[in-house]
Amino acid sequence: MIGRTILCISTLLLAPLATGQSGDLPLPDLEPITPENAIRIVHLADLGKAYGKVVFSPDGTLLASVKEYGGHEIYVWDLRTGELTTLVGPQQFLDIWDLEFSPDGAILASGSAYGDIILWSVATGELIKSLESESGHVWDLTFNADGTLLAASRSVDAEIWTLETGERKVLTGNLGALRNIVFSPDETMVAVGGGDGARLWDVATGKPLIVMEIGTGGGGVAFHPDGTSLVFGGERVRLFDVETGEQLIALEPDVPGFSVAFDPDGTLLVSGNTVWDTETWDILTTLEKEDGSPIFADYSPQPVEFSPDGTLLRTGNVIWDTVTWRQLFILEEAEVAGFEFGHVKVSLSPDRTLLAFVGDTIQLQGTVQLWGVPAGE
Repeated sequence: MIGRTILCISTLLLAPLATGQSGDLPLPDLEPITPENAIRIVHLADLGKAYGKVVFSPDGTLLASVKEYGGHEIYVWDLRTGELTTLVGPQQFLDIWDLEFSPDGAILASGSAYGDIILWSVATGELIKSLESESGHVWDLTFNADGTLLAASRSVDAEIWTLETGERKVLTGNLGALRNIVFSPDETMVAVGGGDGARLWDVATGKPLIVMEIGTGGGGVAFHPDGTSLVFGGERVRLFDVETGEQLIALEPDVPGFSVAFDPDGTLLVSGNTVWDTETWDILTTLEKEDGSPIFADYSPQPVEFSPDGTLLRTGNVIWDTVTWRQLFILEEAEVAGFEFGHVKVSLSPDRTLLAFVGDTIQLQGTVQLWGVPAGE
């Protein structure tokens, strides 16, 4: 059933919202992390045990993560007050895989390995809607800019939900396990990367536009900021024209990377350890730790992302200066402990003041940690 309301679903909730207080919160005043002050990044707080993705709200005041592997509960910390709220979903909605805040921060969407997407009210903690499908595992969720649409990639297809009406457009066409899903800058298209290639759909109609069948492992996709091209990551990094589907260039990364990202003005492209100049397509740098060893030895499952102003790059548990390519920060002992479930999840807050880490490593031990630069020190 599509778009069930709170009144229908709340009867399935066996317990009220649980609230508590984190002893390490609220936080001190913080400075935005910059190449100049990154040397002063320190451990600020341990928020508690959690698992999976950590995600900040758009205003940076809330942080969400999944309580435990295979579970149906979500932790939401208010970083201003220290209040911890536990969102308790129906028992059958197990194994939450992805979390995403709406652009206005009013809704938190969660997707599970059992195929259900739940929309939560951030203000009240109540379950708003359950968007149900039999299309399998939810891999990735993304809202459009005004929060009226929610796109999801699944095991065998993808979909776009209109949240006000509950309308679901199914985006058919299997390309292996579908992973990363993104809207184009003008939001007229949505792209999905899969194990065998990438595909573009028209957002208004849900009809397929272009299929880019590659036949090699990958899944990460990113639009160039001007919307004219799409990059697909994997054993080779390939750039396609979004109007014709023509492959424009194929690049050889130092190591294959699942994730790909352009910087905000589109002059840089990064995947795995490799950064390219998008004007010449020359390799600008290969990212290495201070001791000269590669960040990723043979494959990078970790996301890569630029800060909104383009001055910082995050690759896994490492922060870089995008001018000098100097390593600014690394969370030590954050090596991958297992491909699917052991690697570290990292998030940089929208205002660049906080780094959030969680993972099954020697240092983290399944605990959400916050790091940042205290003001005036």
